[in-house]
Parts: sequence; structure tokens; C-alpha cells
Amino acid sequence: MDYPSLAHLRKVLSDNRIVPIFAVDVNSIDIYREVVDYFGKEIGAEAGILYSNSTNIVQLIRNTYEKIGTTQTVFHDKQDTKDLKIEYLAHCLGGSFPGQTCENVTIGETVNFTVSVTLENCPAGGKGYTQ
Repeated sequence: MDYPSLAHLRKVLSDNRIVPIFAVDVNSIDIYREVVDYFGKEIGAEAGILYSNSTNIVQLIRNTYEKIGTTQTVFHDKQDTKDLKIEYLAHCLGGSFPGQTCENVTIGETVNFTVSVTLENCPAGGKGYTQ
């Protein structure tokens, strides 16, 4: 493989809990914002415009670090749960709402998630699931 696909990169990043930061020039930012959207919130990727003299690189890293530290997200492996319907209810500081993410969480604050799991299809012969 010469170049990995975005799907492969997403899996490797997720498996290894790596948060990419794309520091790019103004001409490329829209493309990288689409990549960030494709990766999804559970990856936590960020894209920012890097100044031509790179003086804002520390600020881009700091902003991403602060966002990671104040966002709590629960998620599941969609490949392993294809026969399950999984719904999340986030109990954040501002109230409860359907979703997998609480934002603006500070150190020491507690957030909770209620997860509802429904088996929609049984695999043929009952294989693949155990009690």
C-alpha cells in the first residue's frame, strides 16, 4: 500500500488513541476540516491555519489539548456492534440530551451517560454472541 486510506488512518488513530492536529496553510484548510469531520468527534482531530512563519504552532497544539481535556465522549466500535442498536443519553452540566458528548467539562466535574443497547438481529446459528 503506497498511501493509507482515510478509513485506515481513522482506525489506526482510534486504536492507538492518537489525536492528530493538522497545521496547514490557508489554501488547504477546507480540505483538512473535511478530513476532521470524516474522522468524527471520537478521534478528536483538529485542523488549524499555520502562519507562514509557524509562530502559532504552540497555540494550535494548546487549543487542541484544552479541547481534548474539556470534552468527554463515549463511543463503541461500529464494526463489532453491527447487529446492535445503541443509543446514548448524555447527562452533562447543562442538562440531559441524546448524544455521546459532553463539552466544557472542567477537572473534577462528573458527567454521566446512559446507554441503551438493543439486539436487532441474531446472527445465523446464534454464533458470535455469548452471555
